[in-house]
Amino acid sequence: MFPKPPPKEPKPKKPLRRTRVKKYRAKARPGRLKGEPLKKLREDCYIRDGGRCVRCGVGLVLDREKWNSMEMAHVRGKRNWGDSLANVRSLCGPWANGCHHAEHNPKACPPKERQ
Repeated sequence: MFPKPPPKEPKPKKPLRRTRVKKYRAKARPGRLKGEPLKKLREDCYIRDGGRCVRCGVGLVLDREKWNSMEMAHVRGKRNWGDSLANVRSLCGPWANGCHHAEHNPKACPPKERQ
């Protein structure tokens, strides 16, 4: 009979498609603060606003571990207006009155009345 044909070489395998992995920036975008300058801006905002939430007036602390810690919120979009003292304000977090959460979700939690 006929001789066997020579074995074929296997087809090279295509590389697997990897799912897109979010890459984080090593360096902050221009106009955005990171690290110590951002910490300084946070402290300056706290001092300017007198340690109180500008929306409801509750007293805040600068320590992020406390329940009534200050959250720095941007007045206008950070993309166009950047991180500057004129563009930030002090708001209370979710455990006080939740003013910062209410800024982004107006129907979620209205500010409580001050007594």
